[in-house]
Amino acid sequence: MEVAKTPDCRSRGRLKSPAQGHETDAKASLVKKLANAVAISLFMACGAKAAVADGDYFYMASGQFITNAGVHYQTADAACRTAYAMDSQAVQGWGANYRVLSYQGPVFDSAHSDPLGGSLLYSCATNVLVSYPDGSTSTLAIGDGVLGVRSSCPSGQTLNPVTGACEKPTDDQDRKEAGDPTEPLLGGVVTCAGNPVSIASGNKYQEEEDYSDADGELQFVRRYNGSVGGWLTTYDTFLDQDSYGRGFALVHADGRQSIFTLVNGILSPESTEQGNLKQVNGQWTYSSPTNEQYTFSADGSLVRWQLADGRAQTIARVVAPNYDTTITVTDSLGHKLQYVRDGMTWWPKSLTASGLAVSYLYDSQQRLSKVTRTWIYGRQEDITSPPLRLTEVSFVATPEELRSIAKFFTAQADALSEGKAFDHKHYLDFVGIDNEQEDIILVDPSSLTQS
Repeated sequence: MEVAKTPDCRSRGRLKSPAQGHETDAKASLVKKLANAVAISLFMACGAKAAVADGDYFYMASGQFITNAGVHYQTADAACRTAYAMDSQAVQGWGANYRVLSYQGPVFDSAHSDPLGGSLLYSCATNVLVSYPDGSTSTLAIGDGVLGVRSSCPSGQTLNPVTGACEKPTDDQDRKEAGDPTEPLLGGVVTCAGNPVSIASGNKYQEEEDYSDADGELQFVRRYNGSVGGWLTTYDTFLDQDSYGRGFALVHADGRQSIFTLVNGILSPESTEQGNLKQVNGQWTYSSPTNEQYTFSADGSLVRWQLADGRAQTIARVVAPNYDTTITVTDSLGHKLQYVRDGMTWWPKSLTASGLAVSYLYDSQQRLSKVTRTWIYGRQEDITSPPLRLTEVSFVATPEELRSIAKFFTAQADALSEGKAFDHKHYLDFVGIDNEQEDIILVDPSSLTQS
C-alpha cells in the first residue's frame, strides 16, 4: 500500500543538526560491492558436480597459467577445459619428466558459492605425473578455479547487477526503501511512518539543508539513511557499473537505487524505473521522470546536472593522496560551491560557498556529532595584520535576529563611549541556531589599518 504524501511523514531541517546516529539498522548497505572473484586461483573443496540456481550463468576461469581471465563460457566444464588446455601447454615446457594426466571435470564448491546472490564457484585440477631418476613417480595438481556469474533471471524478475540477485518488482527491496519514503518514484512497496521511518525496511531517513543560493540553483542538502548509517549529499548521485558488464545501479542522492540491465548490447530499465539511461560520446546520461539530466564519467561519477528548466551545473573532482575528494560545483552563472568528501566513508568533511563555511565532525563510530557553520559577514581589501577594515558588511537574519544583533551593537557602542576599549569582541548568541554559536567580530577602530 502506498502512503500519501503528508507533512508528518517527512523530517526536514534547515541549519540544524539532526539527532541521528542512535538508530541501529540490521539491513545491509544499499550498495553491496561484488568481490573480484577473477583473482581466485585455487579451490580445493569437494562436493556435488552441479549447482541448482535460478537464471542463466556465464563462467570464467582463473589460475596460474590462465591468460584469458574474464572470457565468458557457457558452462563450467567449458571454462575448466580451457584451464586444462592452458595448464597443459605450460607443462610442456617443464621437460620430459612431466606428463599431463587425463582431464578431470569441475567440482562444485558449495561452501563458498552463493546461488541466491548469483555466484557459483568450482574447482578444477590439472594433474601432472612427475617421474624421478630412481623410477619413482608422484602426482602434482595444478589448482584452477571457475566462477559462475548469473547473467539473467527467470521471466518477470530483474537481475540486480550489483548484488547478483533476482528481484521481483512487487517485492519489498531495501534499495527502493532508502531515501524519502514520501516520494515513491521507483514504484514497489513504499511505506513510511513517524519522522519518517520506512515500515517495510526500518530505514530512518533525514534531510538537512546546509546551503541554498538566492536563485535556488546551487544547493547542498545532506540525506541520512539508517540502512547505510551515514550521509549522502546533493552531488553524490553516481552510477555503479557491474564489473561483469551486466548493467548498472543508479544510486540517487537520497540513497535509492534503480537498476538497468545490459543484455546483448541493449540497456533496459527495470519495470518500475520511469527514466532512461543512454551513452553519449563515451559518457552515460540519465534522464529522470522530472526532466532532469545527470551525466556521469567513465568511473560513474556525476560530472553534470541539468535542471528541468535547462540550467546546468558542472562537477569537478580532485582526489588527494589520502583519497579525500575535493568537489567543486559551478552553476550556470559561474557561482561555485566546494566541499570535501572523506575518502573512506564518503561523508562530507567541509563545505564552502558564498559567505558560508561549514565543518562536519564525526565520532569514533563515524556518526555525525557536530555541524559548525561560520558566516562571513564582510569582505576584506587584502591580507595583512593587524585586522583589516571591512569595506562591506551584510547580515542574513530574521527580524528577531536583527534586533538581537542591534542590541549587541548598542552595548558595544556604549562600552566604547565609556572608554572601555577592546581589541575585538565575539557575538555568541545568534538566534535560530540550535546548539551552535556564530561569531560577529567587532574590532576596535584604533587597531584597524588605514586605507
